[in-house]
Amino acid sequence: MKVAIVDDEKIWLEKIRSYVRNYFGEMDIVIKVFSSGESFLKDANDYAIVFMDIEMSGRDGFSVLQEYRMDHEDSLFIILTTHIEMSRQGYKVEAFRYIDKYEMNEIEEALDSAMLRMEKYQEIEIPMVSFEPQRIQCYNILYFEVYDHEILMHTRNQEICRCSETLKELTERLADKGFVLTNRSYLVNLEHIRKVEQGYVEIVGNRSLPLSRRRYTDIRKRHFEWKMRRTNG
Repeated sequence: MKVAIVDDEKIWLEKIRSYVRNYFGEMDIVIKVFSSGESFLKDANDYAIVFMDIEMSGRDGFSVLQEYRMDHEDSLFIILTTHIEMSRQGYKVEAFRYIDKYEMNEIEEALDSAMLRMEKYQEIEIPMVSFEPQRIQCYNILYFEVYDHEILMHTRNQEICRCSETLKELTERLADKGFVLTNRSYLVNLEHIRKVEQGYVEIVGNRSLPLSRRRYTDIRKRHFEWKMRRTNG
């Protein structure tokens, strides 16, 4: 996971980097700091979390985030300011949190919420047929399917891979990652379900997958709870 910190004052860059590093401890993350919005945009990396000062020499933080958002819709923006009244403009960039620089203890709560929201980016290891296990972000998996006595994993980039685990094993292992059985042959990622109807679920790309009658009520409930958890995270 990558985290960016953008501020034109070195003292704040170092202070925020220290807070973030202490929060994540031994976790494998990359933290990059930028002293201007322009240098951040030139970097062009995909950051999971961006801490952005909104009052900087050169381009202000809001205009920088508006441009960055166009190609990075999943990034979470945490706005930094000494004038919290300016935070109302954050709706333009879909800011995730606002932090008063003089209340740095708020960073921990903001990161707690961010990590809850970003559970979907956790990597899991999937054993494969014929080659080494594959590490993949949960978010990149659409669903698993039983087809002709094999387990197929369908991904967001339209790859189809053969897995060596059974559907029962995958169901048990991925239950807390938001994967649900819609019938005996499909294990679907709640993150990508757009609609739950009698007889089917609709996922991204307007694809429909079968939903058994007896699972309908439970899947509707779990889908609603998943969406609320994401919204309130």
